[in-house]
Amino acid sequence: MPDVEPIGAIMVYYSPSVTDQEKTMDKIKVEICCGTACYLLGAANLMSIEDEIPAEFRDKVEVEARTCLELCEKENLGGAPYVRFNGEEIMAQATNEKVLARIEELVGGAA
Repeated sequence: MPDVEPIGAIMVYYSPSVTDQEKTMDKIKVEICCGTACYLLGAANLMSIEDEIPAEFRDKVEVEARTCLELCEKENLGGAPYVRFNGEEIMAQATNEKVLARIEELVGGAA
């Protein structure tokens, strides 16, 4: 093996600005379970929810598809599709109407 002499190092730091942190904290996180059961039982329709969120709320809501929230094991398949709000609150048998109503409640409570 040849001798190698280091010539320098590069260090990269990322420090989120206060603005980035505030945006993250203020957003309502909506996670849609897209595991097989949830997807087949309605999550495919829920994926259009971003387009249905009222314009005045869009900057306050982050919608994310998740591979699986593993709730069928804890609950049962009868509750699919599942949606999780802010990493804690679970909605079973989610529909676009129910999710939109809950987003409006959460945004209204945050305002």
